[in-house]
Amino acid sequence: MLVGLLLVSEVSAAPPEDQLQVFRFAVEGRADVSKIRLASDRRATVTVTALSQSVAPNTSAPTHKILAQNASLPVNVTAVVQRLIVIPHENRGRLKLRFETSDPAIRQSITQAANFLMGFVSPKWLPSSEIRVHSLPVGENRAYATGLGQNASIHLQPGVVNVETAIHELAHHIEGDHRFILKLSKRFIARRARGGTPERLRDLTGHDYRPDEITLRANWTTRGGSHYVGKFYGSSLKQATATEVISMGLERLYREPDTFFREDSDYFLFLLLALQSG
Repeated sequence: MLVGLLLVSEVSAAPPEDQLQVFRFAVEGRADVSKIRLASDRRATVTVTALSQSVAPNTSAPTHKILAQNASLPVNVTAVVQRLIVIPHENRGRLKLRFETSDPAIRQSITQAANFLMGFVSPKWLPSSEIRVHSLPVGENRAYATGLGQNASIHLQPGVVNVETAIHELAHHIEGDHRFILKLSKRFIARRARGGTPERLRDLTGHDYRPDEITLRANWTTRGGSHYVGKFYGSSLKQATATEVISMGLERLYREPDTFFREDSDYFLFLLLALQSG
């Protein structure tokens, strides 16, 4: 099962080499990586261009090998996750956490979420602030993060083991502590939204979001995601002090890495390049 795959400490054997196809993604130009054409040669190396609008221009990015099964089959990134994405233990950074709750379910969720983040996010981009972990008050059930950049905290529902939510809220402090990552997130939304205008989440989804929760509509849902990915916090995207790009992306990477890569490789590789650079 792929959920929690990044927590493994041992790398399992890769599929036989004759069942693999190696793709190189050279990150340059503006082509959408989801438009890659699989080569007829199952061992072919394909170079594509991608994501220049989300990565600083004229900056050379590392080339990543993406392993896939036979071109006639859906892409499977298990080997990628295990061999190429997970940061070796000796190279990982550390999250600074302070528990303000003794709730065992929250502690379990945070422990697993922290292991996931340390295994994927470069030490340079892990939250640098000490993050205080609280239980939500009785009667509240929507988790949230506060104090981005200072007095960092997250608030989780007690009595519930929910690693995805813990990852989501911890990840808000990546943008909160690193303005460069926030800048990349805003560029990514702008590129995907293609000049669209902000819309209320409650109008797009039919769910009971607050009237002030707004998003930029893009092809999030057609690529297996949610309108929530385009949400930003501020009077405009340009003035935004936070987004949902990193949090929603890491949550999805934890939950369904294979599906994420197949359905929205552009977003998948944005996370990889943004959070493992430097």
